[in-house]
Order: sequence, then C-alpha cells, then structure tokens
Amino acid sequence: MKKNAKAIKVIAISFTCILMALLIFPFVLILVFILAQYEDAVTEDGMNIGYNKLTKKAFCYGCEAGEKREFTIPDTFEGIPVTMLGGYIGRGFPCPFSLWVDGGEDVYGCHDVTVPQGDEYETIVLTVHIGKNLKELTYIDDCFWGIRDLDPEGETFDVLFKVVYSFTVNEENETFYAEDGRLYYKTNHQLAEEFFYE
Repeated sequence: MKKNAKAIKVIAISFTCILMALLIFPFVLILVFILAQYEDAVTEDGMNIGYNKLTKKAFCYGCEAGEKREFTIPDTFEGIPVTMLGGYIGRGFPCPFSLWVDGGEDVYGCHDVTVPQGDEYETIVLTVHIGKNLKELTYIDDCFWGIRDLDPEGETFDVLFKVVYSFTVNEENETFYAEDGRLYYKTNHQLAEEFFYE
C-alpha cells in the first residue's frame, strides 16, 4: 500500500512538473524572441546599423547619401562585430543594404525594375570599404531609384537613379576580397552578383 502511495505521489509530481513546463515554455519562447530582435541606430557617418546586444550580432543597411558617395562598413558597433550587409529589425522589418537617395518626396527605391526605353537616369557610384568582420550578404537592394506611378494596370517606375558599387576590402577579411572594384568570395572566387558594378 505504501509503495502504491509513493508511486502515485511520484506520478503526481512528474505530471505537475510537465504541466508547469508546458505552461511556462511559450512565455520563455516569447521572451527569447523579444530579446533576440534587432534594434537600429545611425552612426555619425550616416550609416544605419541593426544590432542585438544579446546575440552579439550587427548588420549595416541604408547609407544616407546627401552629397556623400563613400562609406566604410565599421568592424564593430558598440563592441558588436558587424558581420552582415542588410537584415531585419523589430518583428522582421526588411532593411536592405543600399544607398538612400535624396531626390525629393516622390522618389522610391525600386526592386527588380526594367528601365523604360528612353529613360535618362543618373548613375551614382557608391564606394564601399568593407571591414574585416563582414561575412554575409543578407539582403541587398537592386538600387534603382525613381518616381512611382500607380495606374490601373499596375505599378510603374520612371527611373531617375541607378546606383553602382566600387568595393575595397580589409585584408584581414576571411570571406571577401575586391578586384577592380568588384566584390568576390574567397572560397570560390565567385563574383557577388547582388550588386551593380561600373
């Protein structure tokens, strides 16, 4: 009889522990999700950074141009290595790496656009110096900028700007190297095709 009472007690305690774990687990997941989100900040050089102090990860996204056409990807931000170009902040808001063109209120970044025949646009050369810690091209913008026109047949763009890149890479970087301004992977010498080049 005593053995049965002990067994019932053990089963009851085990069941209670499992039940509590099942109730607490979703809250732990939510807490981890919140803590793992990226915050964002702007550096003095006009470089936008997404960073997470918990995971010790940071990425670079928009380059706020003005008249500036040359940017350096920092090795670290607040002590966190900058390892990615482009990423996601908050609940997954997309933040592509690109030049932010100041062309007035009606200028939008365009993705996968075909330039309408006869469009005359300015080509902007963006020089980017990549630091030693960069490892991933997470989310890159195509870098056409223009005026968006919503018509009954769909969305069209009158292209005003095309951004092309010229890269240099820190010699200590283990993932990338640059040649003639183009970005390549060290492992297979393949061109990083996410960018327009001169």
